[in-house]
Amino acid sequence: MVKILGCILFIISSSMAGFYFSERLKIRLNFLYEFISFLKSLQIHLRYCGGDILQILPLCSDSKTVEPFIKKISENSKNYSSFGEIWRNSVMSISKLNCLTKSDIKAMIEFGKSLGTTDVEGQLNHIELYIEIFNKAYENAREELKSKSKLYKTMGFFIGTTIALMIV
Repeated sequence: MVKILGCILFIISSSMAGFYFSERLKIRLNFLYEFISFLKSLQIHLRYCGGDILQILPLCSDSKTVEPFIKKISENSKNYSSFGEIWRNSVMSISKLNCLTKSDIKAMIEFGKSLGTTDVEGQLNHIELYIEIFNKAYENAREELKSKSKLYKTMGFFIGTTIALMIV
């Protein structure tokens, strides 16, 4: 009886691990989609409003996914001297929560380093470049979700079943 219960627990726990890793792919995909929308909104606000970047950013955060990131920037603006440092620390604080890859984090940090350092036209071109970069990352994340999500779920179940069979 204890062996059967242990086997069931192995199957359930490994299946849940598969669902967990599958969900991480979805979280990353959702964040990238929302971040691209944020960049487009930022581009529009810069084009038509102008002004200081720290004043424009809160106007662009209409997403529940990106809003904590913008709040971190506002909080960090009191602690750091340059916008690049503020942006970098905010990216690092939300990266694990949103399951970002190293390349996503690197691209976000590079984007923030140059944001607000040129004239409006230069910033608009900079944002356009990074919209393209994040669109490619989004497409890669979508392909990864399509190919690996089912794999993670299935492998979790089968690994648990294999361990359960070894126990019996």
